[in-house]
Amino acid sequence: MTFEYQQINTKVAILVSKGSKSWAVAMELLNCNKNLDLELIDVSSMSAPYFISAKRKEFQKEMIGINPQVRLIKYSTFPNCSFINRAIKILHTYFKGYKENVFPHIMLGNCDLAAIVHCRLASRLGSQLYQFRQIKLGDFYRFSSIAIKALQFAQTSINPEVKRIYIYNGRDVLEATFAKVAKERGIGVIFLERGSKNNSWQTFHHSPHYHPEWWKLITEYSKGKQSSNELEKNRREEFASAKLSGIDTYKGEVWNQGYSEIGNRIDGKFALFLSTSTTEFSPLEEFNYNPSKFKDQFEAAFCLAKILGQNGIKLVVRRHPNSVGADWADREAPYWGRVIQEPNVIYIGPNEKISSYSLLKKAERVYVWKSSMGYESLLMGKPTFALCSAKWSWESEFWALDREQILDSITKSQNQEIVKSTIMSYGDFMANSGIESTLFRSINKNYLTLITGETIQNLAYQKVRAKIEEMYYKYFIRKPKRNA
Repeated sequence: MTFEYQQINTKVAILVSKGSKSWAVAMELLNCNKNLDLELIDVSSMSAPYFISAKRKEFQKEMIGINPQVRLIKYSTFPNCSFINRAIKILHTYFKGYKENVFPHIMLGNCDLAAIVHCRLASRLGSQLYQFRQIKLGDFYRFSSIAIKALQFAQTSINPEVKRIYIYNGRDVLEATFAKVAKERGIGVIFLERGSKNNSWQTFHHSPHYHPEWWKLITEYSKGKQSSNELEKNRREEFASAKLSGIDTYKGEVWNQGYSEIGNRIDGKFALFLSTSTTEFSPLEEFNYNPSKFKDQFEAAFCLAKILGQNGIKLVVRRHPNSVGADWADREAPYWGRVIQEPNVIYIGPNEKISSYSLLKKAERVYVWKSSMGYESLLMGKPTFALCSAKWSWESEFWALDREQILDSITKSQNQEIVKSTIMSYGDFMANSGIESTLFRSINKNYLTLITGETIQNLAYQKVRAKIEEMYYKYFIRKPKRNA
């Protein structure tokens, strides 16, 4: 499958940010559609102080050169008087919020950017349940500034004739702001996300953060295939094996590294609840899907603990390791207080180096809020239930969305045909789906490798900056950097 746009007579746009994946998608679209009437909106210089490498600039120039219908619209970093007005507005907004300890509206005309900035700050702080006074002025200024600049540029750069705009991921401030403007103008937004391999993409007509769209993509992919060939079977098995070993194939990280086995710390049988970081939400409210009867995971976990306790069942609550901020502060701890006080609950915090995989192996039953680790749990043969929605939980067989379904789950024997089918469909999609690049052999954060083997550095001085940052955290912060 190639990345082709079928409606050649329709004007489309694609947003290009500093990210390597965002840029690679744009180059792929140019390469597969030589006669496409396309506007390339290049905002890669908006989130300073990053500098695009000379090789990336040169390659982009070549790709635009072979596509005569492409119009380049580039954001200029040249300072102007709007900088002063923007700075005054952001500072006034921040101190108003600080005084009232409430997240303020970030208004520009009739547009409120507060939800978009809040989403990014939540990622920074490790929780969406922070107090406004916990926000550093520098962080608020940075993200608010990008949002305001993005809004102003989007309003002038998106051509009214454009029918569709491609945006990578859509969760960061810049991309979310462009998506908001496009949607308000009735322009179709196609979100792109990494596919099964690091040189492939998946397209989303709603959002990559909207689980029902994942369910539709996974089930349709499964139905559309008569059978898997040997290569696809091997990929699916390798994906399953990697997940069981604690390897995140998407990020190339080993989750189990530095974590210890649970050992004999927990005696006897127990059920396991795996929490989700509350930072995992969309800045566009319509894509925050919650089919649960519970308001949030804290209420769900409390109800689960109560019901299990009344039935003499121990519950281990394992907090997600990413539910702490970039400063390693745990701002969600107070919300777990009611759950922890239940006598049948054993609580494992986000900073405790206990392997979640060792907990999965010992658990009798597994419950999650939105965690993708339910897939690993199913692979281990554990009865597994979602109290909200997860990418693997499209079948009602896995739902524990209210009190009655939780009660039923305690003794429920899950239909093994459905379990097997889910494992196959999910694994097949995650290992084999996506639109593979015709230009790039591999794409990661720092470098892109062309099919020819030639390497393109994404940002200039990347190695130097990475080394300086590593030394800063090692000798001054004395803690490893936590990405947020």
